Amino acid sequence: MLASLGNQGWASIVVASGAMPSAITSLPRNEATPITRWDWELWKRLADRGPDFGDYAIAHPEMQGPVPRGPIPSLRYTTSDNWWIYRWARNETGGNDSFYDLCKALVASDHWPAEGADFSWGDSELARCARRQPGPGNATQWRAWGTSHHLAHVMNELASPPAP
Repeated sequence: MLASLGNQGWASIVVASGAMPSAITSLPRNEATPITRWDWELWKRLADRGPDFGDYAIAHPEMQGPVPRGPIPSLRYTTSDNWWIYRWARNETGGNDSFYDLCKALVASDHWPAEGADFSWGDSELARCARRQPGPGNATQWRAWGTSHHLAHVMNELASPPAP
């Protein structure tokens, strides 16, 4: 199909797809759960044919309704092959303090980047939370921090062509 599009005079062809589940509420709490990045796998298979890459970052491609008020602390964290979904139960103090524990688990994981907090603005905020510095954030901030990391990660991936 891409070959048939190539002779149409398009300025560029972009393969955009999304593979994030529409909801993560069924995933376990207090552990990181990997979910395959099928959109990235698709692009790697097509990359040698010349399309550009596009994705929906750490969101499902379908517009979602309003975020539930007060969701449990969670983070969608991009790596080369997976998203790591972190969902942490609220602790006895309530609020979002368990996000500190979530971040501590993230920075101790094998998928925390070698550059650490310097990898992206989002990673610097996640590292700050791992140190239990004030301000565990809210669902909007967690999405922003995860998106910041995702964008930096994808830019690094695109700078190095995928292995066939």
